Amino acid sequence: MRVSEDYLLDSLLVTFRSGVRHGPYKEWNSKGKLTREGNFVEGKYEGIWLWYYYNGRIRHRCTFEQGVADATSMKDDFCAHWFDPDPSEDFEPPPLDCPDGTTFQEVGRHRGVFSGAHITSTACVVTDGGESSPEGDVNKSGPIKEGPAADYTRRGVKTYEGRYEKNRPIGRETRWYPSDQLLSEGGWLGEGRRHGEWTFWWENGEIIATCTFEKGALVKFEGDKKTCMDALQKEVPVPIY
Repeated sequence: MRVSEDYLLDSLLVTFRSGVRHGPYKEWNSKGKLTREGNFVEGKYEGIWLWYYYNGRIRHRCTFEQGVADATSMKDDFCAHWFDPDPSEDFEPPPLDCPDGTTFQEVGRHRGVFSGAHITSTACVVTDGGESSPEGDVNKSGPIKEGPAADYTRRGVKTYEGRYEKNRPIGRETRWYPSDQLLSEGGWLGEGRRHGEWTFWWENGEIIATCTFEKGALVKFEGDKKTCMDALQKEVPVPIY
């Protein structure tokens, strides 16, 4: 049995057999609350898997046989996001209004750890500045994001809207859960510093925390202080992706 730390969670428990996940699996948040549990059989999801809200209520229930969700589970959009790897039709993100010297590009794809959603990230990318970011920028290599940016699920739900300046967020930013519920909203100064009031929500619409920043420093908070402190280090301090 192995117990390890996960950067989105406080801890998780995984059992292995011959190097493959096999047996009980559980995750807990920073307050010791169970967030997900289920069972693996030879590396595949098996039986009933449960996802929980922070208050302990069941958020989603999906049932599997040899890693395949049953028909009832697939009616839950969450289960469909998480376990439907080959959608019949991918959503094509709309182009952004890119400034001169940039082009609209898909800059990445990932799958949400909690939401299960397939996320496509798009941005305006500098076309005349080479492939490396200027010294001191967040990303040392790869395309330079400059101007508006947006993320979408493959079902067409926008999960992020904001702007970048030399690969750093700037100006107003809004994020949504794949269910279309607000996740966070606030503003950035130059050099990737949060500024002004930021609000973070749970997926059920309850406020997690309201944090006030002054040029990147936390000066006031209401609600969960840890979320506000995490926001100083993470672009997305709420564990949804």
